[in-house]
Amino acid sequence: MGGLPKDVQAGIASGFVEYTKTSATAAIPEAEFKASVKAVSAAPTTYRVTDIAAKAVGSFVRNGTVLQAPLAQIPSGWISRLVLTNTSGLARPYSITLMNVENETAVTPGTLTGTIPANGTKVIDDLKTVFTGNNRATIVVNVAGPDKSIQGLYQIVNPTSGSISNHALIRPGTN
Repeated sequence: MGGLPKDVQAGIASGFVEYTKTSATAAIPEAEFKASVKAVSAAPTTYRVTDIAAKAVGSFVRNGTVLQAPLAQIPSGWISRLVLTNTSGLARPYSITLMNVENETAVTPGTLTGTIPANGTKVIDDLKTVFTGNNRATIVVNVAGPDKSIQGLYQIVNPTSGSISNHALIRPGTN
């Protein structure tokens, strides 16, 4: 939830979300939604109306893929990479946000967005383009593509020693 506004995060944590979609590109968070009606009579002396308490009206589920690198870092002398693979026949847009490590603040120069080519791979060669500040954070990748065709990898490389470490990105709630 790190990419959501604090009030939306608090609402989700409390089980209630008040959400207004403000633009065509704003993502509606995956959550259960309730609605209530504050009734106002046009003629209070003639018509008595009562409020309708919050009732479940439905939920939004993700029609895409969320991948996470739970602890990405950029230590001195190392290169950190993100690799996104799309096995579908359509190019798929993605966005990257960060979740900060407790008591640290990594910042992003803005939400990083791009497209994974159809039947192709997108490599972000240097995560310094994704975040600055403290060099540790959870990277969250949202891809507008079906879960079965999107994969991801986090890689950290020491070019001096040749040491490489690869980690498959996780799917929150599935591992």
